[in-house]
Amino acid sequence: MNFLGHAFLTPDNNDLRFGNFIADGVKGNPVGKYAAGVVDGIILHRKIDAFSDHHASYKALRNILPDSLKRFSGILGDMYFDHFLASRWEDFSVEKLTDFTGRYYAYLQTRSDEMPHLTLKYFPYMVAHDWLASYCSALSTARSIEQIAIRRPMLGLMAAGGDWLLEHQASLGPLSASFLVDAQGFFTKK
Repeated sequence: MNFLGHAFLTPDNNDLRFGNFIADGVKGNPVGKYAAGVVDGIILHRKIDAFSDHHASYKALRNILPDSLKRFSGILGDMYFDHFLASRWEDFSVEKLTDFTGRYYAYLQTRSDEMPHLTLKYFPYMVAHDWLASYCSALSTARSIEQIAIRRPMLGLMAAGGDWLLEHQASLGPLSASFLVDAQGFFTKK
């Protein structure tokens, strides 16, 4: 899952949400570096990543991607499945997506001084361009994939994943739905 999926799967607890959000910017063992609740959020993020990496839907996605995109299947899966979640948000939540993202951004802004440098570099752009709600649009999601590829030259070939999404989004629906139902069931039981 990408940012939206992680936020969605995290219980409504401020420290957990903050820890989950900053997790990609935290290397190694976070114990002793952050409050216990934030550490729990970082660990939750890593569990969501592990769950995603081993889920049948991610494996199936890798199998249908063209060979040139297979090595990017994890990142592309995260982006594709966030698009599906955003575009069908009302199937998964009673709260409006824009209300959820507004509340989420507002809370994270109160803790921006605690964010790791890597996270703080992109966070203002995330808020200003409402990345999470923009995933509703397949075109916006495709453009986000292209922007990631431009910013990180080693991912340059991944840019084609945006066009692939636009051409194949109908076939991704069942994979995305299966993954999200399983993830929501797994992580809400915890």
